[in-house]
Formats: sequence, C-alpha cells, structure tokens
Amino acid sequence: MRWFRKSRPRSLYFVSDWVEVVQTQMNEYGLSPREQEIAWLLFEGSTNRAIGYHLSISDNTVKNHLTNIYEKTHSIYGGRTVVILKLLGILGKDTPEWQQPPSK
Repeated sequence: MRWFRKSRPRSLYFVSDWVEVVQTQMNEYGLSPREQEIAWLLFEGSTNRAIGYHLSISDNTVKNHLTNIYEKTHSIYGGRTVVILKLLGILGKDTPEWQQPPSK
C-alpha cells in the first residue's frame, strides 16, 4: 500500500518558487554570501543576537552586515520589512522617495 505521493504537495511548489525569486533578487542586489545568509535569517524573524549566535559572529558584525544589506537594497529607512519585501520581489528596485537617503 502506498502512503506517500509521487509528486510534491502544492505548498512545496509555492515555497520553492519563492526561494528561487529571493535567490535571484539577492544576486541582482549584489549581496555577498555572508549577507545572503543573514538575509535568510531575517526571513525567519531572527534577532541580531540570534543571527550572531547562529553564525558565530558578534552583534556589531551583524549590524555591519545589515547596514550593507540596507544600502545595497536601498532600504536604509525602511528596515527589515522593506528588505524582505524587496527580496520577495513585492517592492521593486525603484524605491519611493521617502526611503531614499537625504541628498547632500
């Protein structure tokens, strides 16, 4: 008797599609491999301290990587939520003016 399906459940296709989208966006924004690791942990909702513990780096190093991620994704004023939305492709690369850094 077969108790398993030959094909993946529909929800797994949905998740794998999003993983591909996020990975593509990370590459387009030019995130380094370490920044990509941190971005994946952001998706899980990890705090800076949890990210540092998981990757065996200090809180300050996590903050430095997050700053780099914010700058590369043009999300300086939007924070984690904007980064996640941009990497999911929900927000485009054209960032609204309120999220742009002030001109000097």
